[in-house]
Amino acid sequence: MNMSPLRTKLSVLGVALTMMTPMIERIPIWSQQIVLLMFISLLGIPHGALDHLVHLNSSPIRENKISLRSLVPFLAGYLLTMASYAALWWLSPLTGFAVFLAISAFHFAETDLLDDSGTAQGVTRMEQGFYGIMILAFLFIPHLPEVNAILGTWSALGHSLGLLDDFGKILPMIPWTLLVTWTAGQFLRRKQAAVGIISQTWVIAIVVSFLPLLPAFTFYFAIWHSSISLQAIYAYLNEHSRCTPRQMVMKALPLSLLSLSAIGILIALGMMKIDFPRILLGTLISISILTLPHMAIMNTMYRRSSKPEPLGTGPVRLSSSANH
Repeated sequence: MNMSPLRTKLSVLGVALTMMTPMIERIPIWSQQIVLLMFISLLGIPHGALDHLVHLNSSPIRENKISLRSLVPFLAGYLLTMASYAALWWLSPLTGFAVFLAISAFHFAETDLLDDSGTAQGVTRMEQGFYGIMILAFLFIPHLPEVNAILGTWSALGHSLGLLDDFGKILPMIPWTLLVTWTAGQFLRRKQAAVGIISQTWVIAIVVSFLPLLPAFTFYFAIWHSSISLQAIYAYLNEHSRCTPRQMVMKALPLSLLSLSAIGILIALGMMKIDFPRILLGTLISISILTLPHMAIMNTMYRRSSKPEPLGTGPVRLSSSANH
């Protein structure tokens, strides 16, 4: 897999940010949080707000245009999934967090390991699992004190994370051991074809390790992951429904506003005590709740991208009548 132009630009951005780490570390936490929320609003939420279009274009039986009849079942299932996962967070925070780690690892790997055609052909589930765990290790372990400060605001999570202190000397070695193992495995399996994915992985690892937690998460999730996802979604919708960039923006607005409202409510609840860790925890939980149904839809899109168009299914038209 070669580094696509988008990934190359994002890698250059990441290296530039890493070189600016001493300056970034002096930025107040509240300013880092504002930047994170800004990029989540600009890229993170919109790439999930197109789920209804992706779903309608991925359905085995597609209508000629988007209608209320097709949207209602989708929204009902989507919101039910979110509500169920929110209830799990409330009833068992540790289980909710474990599910979040699992779906994040799978979803991040599924997107990062796409080839230039937007498919993950030749990538095994074991590779995806290993890669996803490795990325999460780089996001969390180098920043464990900051992670503990955020998650520890929920006592059930804080107690469980405290158990990691017993492995203080071993933990910093884990991400880099996984990276070296990944590098060797990819080179042995793919030879020269692995240069792109190996280079990409090392860039991500270095950037998120050296940046503070919030800028690291901003770079990887809100910028890297969301940009690559948006590119894949646009390619898919352009192929299946002749969707233009303007139509994508307009179609993303309703669910973007709904998602922003949900995140705003949780953040407002956290701000009642003006407690930044609580605000960040609320943001994390909000993202996790939105991620579960989104991941399922993206997985269907990625699998369908590698299959030929079934006979007798035409594109969903985004006509002017359907835009209202």
